[in-house]
Amino acid sequence: MGKDLVREHKHVIVRAYVNNPPKDKEQLSEWCNNVISDVGMKLIGGPLVVYSDMKGNEGYTAVAILDFSHLAIHTWDNISPALIEFDLFSCKDFDINFVMKRLDEFEINSYSNLVVDRDDFDHQQIVWK
Repeated sequence: MGKDLVREHKHVIVRAYVNNPPKDKEQLSEWCNNVISDVGMKLIGGPLVVYSDMKGNEGYTAVAILDFSHLAIHTWDNISPALIEFDLFSCKDFDINFVMKRLDEFEINSYSNLVVDRDDFDHQQIVWK
């Protein structure tokens, strides 16, 4: 293995029911850019934001390619409370609290999460709020 290989491989996955989901593509794109900035990552593609109007699957999906990382968020806005599924993978360490604070902009009602260290696949629950 190369000596210059980055050793952080943190993957955060959050499922949250929210009271105020994103309302349009511009809002969600800006939100993604804010998360990326907050955690100090480098955007190299996107964010690409699309809306699905398929019955039972209405909501936004956004993806962003980061330098050796990615961000993805999926929303279901035709249920109450709305559902968000979010994941952020990074080869760079970052503070998970920045992610949770940004998600709370959508007024979290309840959530569950998982943090996976892809180096050894140990995972732990994060405590927030």
